[in-house]
Amino acid sequence: MAEIPMAGEGTQSSRSGERPLGVTLIAILQFLQSIVLLASGAAGLLVGSIFPLLAAIGIVVIVIGLIGFYIGLGLLNLRSWAWTWAVLLNILGLIVSLGSSGWVSVLLSIVIVIYLLQPDIKARFR
Repeated sequence: MAEIPMAGEGTQSSRSGERPLGVTLIAILQFLQSIVLLASGAAGLLVGSIFPLLAAIGIVVIVIGLIGFYIGLGLLNLRSWAWTWAVLLNILGLIVSLGSSGWVSVLLSIVIVIYLLQPDIKARFR
């Protein structure tokens, strides 16, 4: 007699090799954030001819944006190091957002960290 699979058993979404939709969405958010950082860094470089300190800050922001793209690729490929960096950077982003009273950023960081810390999601990155 055939057994009826329970929710989460034997479905495509529960296979360890399958990427959950939430992880894909987080990776897309990571890419979007990286684009914003790259644009901000480029603007800093442009203004850097007038204010040299902004050029230095622009370079740092561009490097952070490039690292963000790399993390996004790691998330898409379910790499454990990408999970670690995404959690750490979102906790850091949460702390920074609390200081700047950006409630949307605070809420987004909380949701991402809670999602990534779910045991079944964390297990996908091992």
